[in-house]
Amino acid sequence: MNKKLVWLSAVIVILLLFLGGWWFFRASSPFQSQKPISFKLGWHGPVAGGMDKAIQAYQQELISRHEDAEISITKLLDGTLGELSEVVDQTRAGQAYLTFVTMEEAARFSPKAAVLTTPLLIGNEESLNQLMASPASEMLIQEFEEKSGLKVLGWISAPPKILWVGDERKAPEGLAGLKIAMRGAGYRDLAWQQRGVLAQKLPQGMWRSEAQRGALNGVEETSEWVGSTGLYWHYPQRVVLPGVQPMFFTMNREVYESLSDKQKQALT
Repeated sequence: MNKKLVWLSAVIVILLLFLGGWWFFRASSPFQSQKPISFKLGWHGPVAGGMDKAIQAYQQELISRHEDAEISITKLLDGTLGELSEVVDQTRAGQAYLTFVTMEEAARFSPKAAVLTTPLLIGNEESLNQLMASPASEMLIQEFEEKSGLKVLGWISAPPKILWVGDERKAPEGLAGLKIAMRGAGYRDLAWQQRGVLAQKLPQGMWRSEAQRGALNGVEETSEWVGSTGLYWHYPQRVVLPGVQPMFFTMNREVYESLSDKQKQALT
């Protein structure tokens, strides 16, 4: 056989082996073979609120962690997917949702979480970080995951509670006895109860009429919403409640377990 032909055949074989190995490696790579992952992030609060900023920060961090992870997050805020309890229940049912879970909502599954809504229990971010790194928090998260079927991906500090009232008040001692309207989540807000405030879950379309007839002393909402609806004229005084609380960032645990290791790393 011609030596040149033998040499050419050997080169072709080596090239084919190289291309075959490259194709196998590419096909077996989790992110090359995985379809883009799309999650819906549901939140019952307004787009202009503090949660929107937290979501934007999380998205940016996610992109920086793994730019080729092809993970996208669609924000569905302002109650698009329902109240918080509804979003949580849909996530538990297997929907590809991501959602922040307040401690009031977490108490549905782990009653111990209600303790973290106690006024002034956690005074600042440093104290919150120490608490969330403690064995007690690990036990709380474990119990919450077992009973809810959700996976806790992380936690953030919840936006402060803001109350708009008709006269000047000091928090928390001057709030007892107030009747306020709030965006509920299917439960009475424990934090308000503990401050002696009667918090009512009312459709927001009723807030103005209730304010006009004097049935309410205030509302819990963002500055943007109160200003845009004209409620500012009824409740011009802004009360920011002291203290901080954590919120769990969660997804369906079975959906989480179905992801590749790199995808899990990108989400946590």
